[in-house]
Amino acid sequence: MITKDLPANLLASDYRQHAWEKARLTIERLSWVMPLKAVFVLGSFTTDKLRPADVDFIVLIEVADDEHQEKSWSVDLVISPANKYGTAVLQDAKIWAEEKYGPEGCRLIRVI
Repeated sequence: MITKDLPANLLASDYRQHAWEKARLTIERLSWVMPLKAVFVLGSFTTDKLRPADVDFIVLIEVADDEHQEKSWSVDLVISPANKYGTAVLQDAKIWAEEKYGPEGCRLIRVI
């Protein structure tokens, strides 16, 4: 699915190679259920940071036809494992949201 290689310096350690492989597989699995138009990598993984926490993607999806294009909307989605790492990611996101919007201005709501 991912057709372009990352620059070699971004995969210079075992840690980065492992993180990239797991992230790449997630995008490939996503492509099985959604028509992807383009996928971009950004954030700390594209820097010289020794151990970036994750790989950030922007995924542009295909929209069926012109009628639906105007009705499509952007969604932020974090995909994380259901383990202690995922719990830490969830807590970090909650702290970030409370810092940005205030503790009374946001809340974490479980929907499934």
